[in-house]
Amino acid sequence: MPTVTSALLILFATTLRIRLRLQACISSQSGLMPAPHRLLLAWAVLSTSMATAQAGDWINLVDESAVRIVASAALGRNDNAEKDFAVGDLNNDGWPDLVSVRKVPFSTPGGRPNALFMNDNGVMVERSAELAPGFTDATDDRDVVLADINNDGWLDVVTAPTFDDQPRVYVNLGETNGVWQGLFYDAADNRIPAFVPGPRFCAVAAGDITGNGALDLYFADYVNMLEDRLLINDGNGFFNDETALRLTPEMNESVFGTSALILDLNADGWNDIVKVNSSGSAPPVDSTPPAVRVFSNAGNGFFEDLTLVYTEQPYMAASGDFNNDSRPDLYIVDDAQDVILQNTSSAGGTPQFSETGVTASNETAGFGGNITVADINRDGFQDVLVSDVDTDIAGCDRHLAILRNNGKGGFSDPLNGQTRAWQTMGTFDTAVADFNRDGVADVWAGTCSGNWLFMGVATELLLVDGFEDAAVTDSTQPAGQR
Repeated sequence: MPTVTSALLILFATTLRIRLRLQACISSQSGLMPAPHRLLLAWAVLSTSMATAQAGDWINLVDESAVRIVASAALGRNDNAEKDFAVGDLNNDGWPDLVSVRKVPFSTPGGRPNALFMNDNGVMVERSAELAPGFTDATDDRDVVLADINNDGWLDVVTAPTFDDQPRVYVNLGETNGVWQGLFYDAADNRIPAFVPGPRFCAVAAGDITGNGALDLYFADYVNMLEDRLLINDGNGFFNDETALRLTPEMNESVFGTSALILDLNADGWNDIVKVNSSGSAPPVDSTPPAVRVFSNAGNGFFEDLTLVYTEQPYMAASGDFNNDSRPDLYIVDDAQDVILQNTSSAGGTPQFSETGVTASNETAGFGGNITVADINRDGFQDVLVSDVDTDIAGCDRHLAILRNNGKGGFSDPLNGQTRAWQTMGTFDTAVADFNRDGVADVWAGTCSGNWLFMGVATELLLVDGFEDAAVTDSTQPAGQR
């Protein structure tokens, strides 16, 4: 319990920091926003700075959606479409922007316009009509990736559609006289070959397969006879379908393909492919059983070895170096309880993993969805966000899980059994970035009822029972030093 003197000192220091944050905020926004918006944003910063953490909280995120998401209701706060996000600096101004691809929820055909949110000094403004007119078309996109496909230094946008739409490449036009020109889609440019039958993709990954410095694409097929597709970049952002040339028929066979990754698993300098077939406990007769499948690059852009590294009931996969050993590990959403596959591969050897389960996490004990990997609490270890909506099965009645890394590559939910406002209900996807560049990770959550933007609060500004708490402040220290 703080003494009166120490409490007054803490209150003075906290008030001073609040004033400095307010002054910096108003100064940075003064030439960009009308006075009423500046006041609203200033109040949001004041509220964030004085946010009160509950005892035991390891992070704190404050809802500032009302002042930081500027869009029509249908694309912003009240967006009820199925959503998938990609975040990156599209206009190279140093601020992270966000792309939202949208469709009718769950396994139902019905395209929706996509949305482009440009970051205006921490305020996310929807500007599709002006800067990405192709986004206003109704498409059945289920996944999106940002990748510089033509090596011009600007991030382009690639979408993975389902229900027979064709993938699109939105080319970043860069700058003219210091003004960003936006994203351009031309159906006649033939950057990606037209697929027959029409694709029902569920995921797309970008990475250099051939070692020529150009990013290639892998599309995971959900359910039709097209199967997975491996597209090779000619170096100028145009792609050829070389699936049959570089993969065996067993590799590209797909049953409910939901995730795809391109990354070097065994440190041989060549990117491998990770693919999830998620056919559950009752796969179709004579089909590929559910598994996390690894295709090993032979060192020339061709794939010869297929390894099943997990064979329970996987649904989604994401990668991160969870134990900081410079080898990419895998987080697997499973229909039962999620697992971590820690990479134990030797350099140049066959990809190998050791399996550990997620602990103390009711929200991940069942069907889950998209995964986001990010260091939420700034302790140097990547944490994991698991969305609760399974896009195959209607239901928006569970919560987003944010799992803490224990410093050894294992994960648990410190709030297991409790809920906070930022554990959104019915979450399709999340995006994590420092949207206001204050050095703390923020979380964009897309739910069944709309979009939310929660701003991270630096732990030194967290208050417990009205006073700064040493235990909370120390939560920025790596595990093992607390």
